[in-house]
Amino acid sequence: MIRWKAEDKDGDPLSFSILYSPDKGNSWFPVAWNVQGESYKVDTLILPGGDAAMVRVIVTDGFNTAQDDSDGTFKVAGKPPAAFIIRPEANTPFSSGEVISFEGEATDLEDYSIPDASFIWSSDSTVFGTGRRVNARLPDWVYKVTLTVVDSRGNTGQDTVMIWVPNSDVNDDGVTSIRDIQLVATGRGLTPEDPAWNPALDLNRNQVIDIHDIVRVINRWIFTLF
Repeated sequence: MIRWKAEDKDGDPLSFSILYSPDKGNSWFPVAWNVQGESYKVDTLILPGGDAAMVRVIVTDGFNTAQDDSDGTFKVAGKPPAAFIIRPEANTPFSSGEVISFEGEATDLEDYSIPDASFIWSSDSTVFGTGRRVNARLPDWVYKVTLTVVDSRGNTGQDTVMIWVPNSDVNDDGVTSIRDIQLVATGRGLTPEDPAWNPALDLNRNQVIDIHDIVRVINRWIFTLF
């Protein structure tokens, strides 16, 4: 809570603006304006951290202004960065063996620019790349992909997304082959309501075995030939 005292000799109504500095007055950020009364509650979670923080209150009667700074400095805890995965989108299916493009961004109240090396990509706790943009080929599986961003104070922020790389070896014989293509093609048109439904053939998880599933197996089979 910020508190102050102010008066106007003419009895004019007063309004106040509040500024915040994390670095002993070297830089100032607006917190609130047109405040009435002589106190204001600030959520410190929205303020940049600093070891020499100050508050400035500016008062006006509509014509004249005056200001006063807090006596001494105080500490405000540093905030972790906010990490955002831009792509891929959640639950995006990828073909087996496909190179996947990952892209992320982050904001930080203390760091105006976060270097690429501070962006760390991992899946199931295994790091597979660093940087805002990463291309990677992941084995067949369902993954919880995590972007971890580290700021200059060592604070971390994370964002996660679930993706899946379907297993194109639908007959589970250890290799994607013509036989897998035939199995998927044979099941074309089946849905979960059909007695012959086999979820392993529904590679894109759209609840129907269709041409897209066949194409995914063909693409993976072609990839294994080279």
